[in-house]
Amino acid sequence: MRDRAALDSRGRSKKRFGPQRSDLLDKHAARGRQHFNLWYHYSARLKRDLIFSSDAEFEHFCWLEGDPKVLTYELQPAPLIVAVGSDVHRTQFDARVERRGARPEFREVKETDVEPSIREQHQTEAQLIAANRAGFDYRRITRADLDEHRQLIQNWRRALAFLAACRDLVITPFRDELMSRFRDRPHTTLGELLLGTDPALHPVYLSASFSALQNNLLTSDLSSTPLCANTKLVLRDDSHE
Repeated sequence: MRDRAALDSRGRSKKRFGPQRSDLLDKHAARGRQHFNLWYHYSARLKRDLIFSSDAEFEHFCWLEGDPKVLTYELQPAPLIVAVGSDVHRTQFDARVERRGARPEFREVKETDVEPSIREQHQTEAQLIAANRAGFDYRRITRADLDEHRQLIQNWRRALAFLAACRDLVITPFRDELMSRFRDRPHTTLGELLLGTDPALHPVYLSASFSALQNNLLTSDLSSTPLCANTKLVLRDDSHE
């Protein structure tokens, strides 16, 4: 039977946006008694909506979306089975991250930096073994790690809003237009890049510039300075390869 909420008054299908209600309820239930926010957001890298059951998970997602070292990533990858002594553990990582010029990582994201419980210590031991056997580095992401990348996270929370708003648009022609401007001037600012473009289309051009950053065509200073018109953009030396 078709979901009535997906039909308008004339019986025509209506396009859904965001997560399904059942997905949100599942995430809410999985939090147990922990008082964390639920977040859902569009991923420009993965081209789909995601749901996060803690602030730390959402901030880590923004970091993954904007980190120029990240090639690809997968959240909640398939669990691995590993033996620790005489015990067999089914271990679930929060993220599988492929990085440019580095070993891939399995990551575990923690909301707090408190001393881990015995159960969490066993989990960490199992995850270390599972990651090593798979040829991955193991990284435990804590508040200290997120704070170290606070500026990048804050900037990409803003950038992702533009990318989400343009999710149904083909922005490749806009990106190609912007990239052509770097041929004679490999260093510029975000504000200068928008000069001569239609102001009504500035949100689309901004999305195109953020897409260029995600595709490693440009570098920026978004990891150290706030996103603004003076944000520096530089053509990568190997962007033509």
